[in-house]
Amino acid sequence: MAHAASDVRTTLQALATSDNVIEDLLNIQESNIESSGLDPHTWSLVKLAALVSIDAAPASYIWHITTAQQAGVTAEEMVGVLIALAPTVGLARIVAAAPEIAIGLGLENGDDEER
Repeated sequence: MAHAASDVRTTLQALATSDNVIEDLLNIQESNIESSGLDPHTWSLVKLAALVSIDAAPASYIWHITTAQQAGVTAEEMVGVLIALAPTVGLARIVAAAPEIAIGLGLENGDDEER
């Protein structure tokens, strides 16, 4: 058990302090977009739908919304994804995802503009 804690500590320290780890993660994402054959905009919408469907952690939304916006995905399109998914994933997933998307967009304080 102590070995596992040491591995976790080492990995967390690397994530927190190493530009190489972050760069590697970004390279993996770029490679995945290329391999999918989708343009970054469409890939971002598909990824958002996947996050909603698996009831992803809040941090996943923040990271992804930033990259989605860089790909040109609008807040209106993100809401459209939620509406389109509702009959498939159920209202509970949509209700759980909506505030996470609002936070990712910087709308949690009643701001009217996207970031």
